[in-house]
Amino acid sequence: MNLFKERNFRVMWIGQLATIFGNRFSEIAIPLIVLQLTGSPWHAALVVVCSQAAPLVLSLPVSSWIETRSKRSVALFAQAVSFLTMGALVVFVLLDLLTIWTLAGSLLILGASGLFFRVSFGAMVPGVVGRDRLIEAHNSFEGADAVSTLIGPFLAGIVLTFYGAAAVLTIDAATYLISFLGILFLTYREPVKDKGVKESLFIRMLPQLKISNICLKTSIRDLLRSSTVILILPLPLLR
Repeated sequence: MNLFKERNFRVMWIGQLATIFGNRFSEIAIPLIVLQLTGSPWHAALVVVCSQAAPLVLSLPVSSWIETRSKRSVALFAQAVSFLTMGALVVFVLLDLLTIWTLAGSLLILGASGLFFRVSFGAMVPGVVGRDRLIEAHNSFEGADAVSTLIGPFLAGIVLTFYGAAAVLTIDAATYLISFLGILFLTYREPVKDKGVKESLFIRMLPQLKISNICLKTSIRDLLRSSTVILILPLPLLR
C-alpha cells in the first residue's frame, strides 16, 4: 500500500515539508538582515555559522540522550522552542530592536532545537511506517526536501521583495507551528523494549548513529547552502 494512504505518514510528511519549506525561507532572509545590520558579508557568515554550530558539535551526544527518552515529547518540545524563538525574532524585527548578538543567539537556539527535532523525528519514522518501508519513507522525505529547496527560495524572494524580512520570518515561524501540530495529532506509541533481551551498547545506538550521520550531513549541506546565499546577496551592492 502507498505510504501516503496512511494518515500517520501523511501527517509526518506534511510536517516535514512545512519545516524544510520554512527553513528555506529563513535561509534567504537572515543573511540579508545581517547585511542590513552590519553591512559586512563576513559578519553574515559568522552569524549563519551559529545556526549550524550546535548540530556539528552535538549530533552524537544528542542521539545518545534521545535514545532513552520519549521521541515524540522531544520533537514537540523542539518545535515549540523553534516556534517561540522565530516568533521572538519577528517581534524584534518589527520593533526594530534586533541586534547582531540577539540574532546570533537566536540562531544558536534554532540550530540546537532543529537538531533535537531531526534526531527524534528520524527515530519515530520506523515506528510509524515499519522498518521494512524505511527506504520508501526516507525517499519521500527527500522528495519533500527537493520540492522545498526548488520552490522555497523563489517564493521567499517574492515575499521578501514585496513584504519584507519580517513576513518571511513569520512564514518560517508558522511552519514550525504546523509541524508541532502534526506531531501533536500523530498516532504514535513509543516502542516497548523487551527487558529480557540484552543488547550491546553499539547495537542499541546503531539506529541513532545512522540518524546522527544524516543530521551531520544535513547541517554541512545547509551551511554550504547558506554560505552560497551570503556570497551572492552582496554582489548587487558592489556594483
